[in-house]
Amino acid sequence: MNVELLRKAAAMPVIMADWFTETSTCGTVGCIAGNICLASGEKPWERSTLNGPYAAALADLPNRHLFFTHQWPVAFQEEYSRLDENSIQPADLISRVVEDYIATNGWE
Repeated sequence: MNVELLRKAAAMPVIMADWFTETSTCGTVGCIAGNICLASGEKPWERSTLNGPYAAALADLPNRHLFFTHQWPVAFQEEYSRLDENSIQPADLISRVVEDYIATNGWE
């Protein structure tokens, strides 16, 4: 797993209009896949396919669980469901999700 790349991507802003849905343009949640591509120097908008599989390969991820909220640990899923309610900052949540993913080797 390319921890440096994941952390660099997690520190980037969440910028898409549909920033927190799995039906977003890149097919992943929280701009994670697009930011992995950007952090590695790639231009995700030039790709004709979803960025999830490509980003997973770039970051040498053991799986793509990071990209889909239904595969996140329950505590993060619950926090995600309360984003608007509690004014949780999406970038803060993404950063914590990524750090947890790294610490547990991809939520083994």
